[in-house]
Amino acid sequence: MFGKGEGNMNSLTTLEEEVAILIAKGYENSEIARDLYMSLRNVAIHIKSIKNKWNVRTRVEIGILVYHQKLLKHEQELHFEFKRGINYQ
Repeated sequence: MFGKGEGNMNSLTTLEEEVAILIAKGYENSEIARDLYMSLRNVAIHIKSIKNKWNVRTRVEIGILVYHQKLLKHEQELHFEFKRGINYQ
């Protein structure tokens, strides 16, 4: 079902941490790029790095690990928006 999910937030750079939190909030790559002022290619590179460091395969797993590590404030509960045609891999 899920990868091992062995990583912790300390293994991520500050920017990777921000990307992981935005993924957990349900942001798409284009929204992450807009909010963090980076290209879509850089977003994809950061996501790949997060997946490698945390030994996970999907964005959903990233969101679960962010939630379990309590990286979101209580008032920032996860609210994934599953939209038609979006690939969450």
